[in-house]
Amino acid sequence: DNTGGGGEVTEPEDNNDNSNPNQNQTEDNTGGGGETDPEDNNEGEEGDNEDNSGGGQTEPGEGTGGITDPGDGSEEGGDITGGTTTDCGTSEGGFAFSITEFDLSNHPDYTNIGGLEIECSSNILYGFAWDDAEDVEYFVSIDPANGLVTSLTPITGIEFITQHSTFGNNEYFAIMAGDGIKYLVQISISNTYTVSLTEFDYSNHPELDNVAGIEYDHVNDVLYGYAFEDTNEGEQNNGPGQVMQPPEPPLVFVVTIDPSTGMVTKHSEIEDVQGISDGASAYDGESYYLKVKNSDGGYSMATIDVSDFSISMSSVLSSTNEDLTTPGGFEVNIETGLIYGYAWDSENEEEVFISYDIDSESITQIGVITGIVYTTSISTQEGVDFYAIMADDTRQNYLVHIQY
Repeated sequence: DNTGGGGEVTEPEDNNDNSNPNQNQTEDNTGGGGETDPEDNNEGEEGDNEDNSGGGQTEPGEGTGGITDPGDGSEEGGDITGGTTTDCGTSEGGFAFSITEFDLSNHPDYTNIGGLEIECSSNILYGFAWDDAEDVEYFVSIDPANGLVTSLTPITGIEFITQHSTFGNNEYFAIMAGDGIKYLVQISISNTYTVSLTEFDYSNHPELDNVAGIEYDHVNDVLYGYAFEDTNEGEQNNGPGQVMQPPEPPLVFVVTIDPSTGMVTKHSEIEDVQGISDGASAYDGESYYLKVKNSDGGYSMATIDVSDFSISMSSVLSSTNEDLTTPGGFEVNIETGLIYGYAWDSENEEEVFISYDIDSESITQIGVITGIVYTTSISTQEGVDFYAIMADDTRQNYLVHIQY
């Protein structure tokens, strides 16, 4: 199944442009989906609503992150220089951003950096990258000041990666796969980067598959996520002489995962959704958040109270902000209760940094990220420091650091 996230960028006005299979289509980033073969980079097309396979495995050597075209692809990127940012701020002090090229001088064979997570106490970013010479995935650190990438430890046995990662209390988690098995990868920062691969255990809920959207609750040592149930697949196409109908999207449930055993436990169903946006999850200590695609169109933010797994929905873009499109990169600020991210201003043709108030369903445009034309699903935040991987009009990836 080579459909889904990690697919091509296409122009919103012309979705038949399959010129770059490393990059995601703007119009539909739901579901994740799919694998890309590094030896044949013409695979890995954009996933549709029927392929909501959860996070989308991507060959580590190709296509990680999936660039999305926020506009029509024809905009001038402008000057790819930002303002100035300080290190790990703690209080809101106005909008500033910097754009830094990844420095691979120590590891020139590294490609496709992903899985960014910030650890602000030491002011370092963690993630992973593919070593093209060794054919091995590496756990890496990135210095946010200069983009310097440093190798920390190999993650052996990995053939495919997703962009689902989380970090807390010196524990880094990601979803990766090897030899046909999808693993919860755990790397202990405080223990000389010890790596463990734990297979997801669906024995209590064998109808589920493809856990994604993981967020770590280090207080209770549990991961929150979602998983799919494929009971709806193909039900509408049974019976001789019937007109073929597209299968309904699979049911999706909120789940918890025991990080020590991989045991998956099913909780609430997220009803009336077509899919889950790849990489769009967050956790603030009380609620788990997901950006979902509604069955009747548009996007909502699902807020899941982790005390009882009750779910409420809030419109992602309000009617007063109809010029904003393709919102993404949502990260929650536990102090303000607001969710931060980015969206494309279709009127001014520029990428903007936004905050989103779930209660009032209102969007505030904070500032313009000058020079950015393409975005990915990769972001992380701590305090008022927001990091993402974005690209200019040449599709070169940069580390974007935003403070607000």
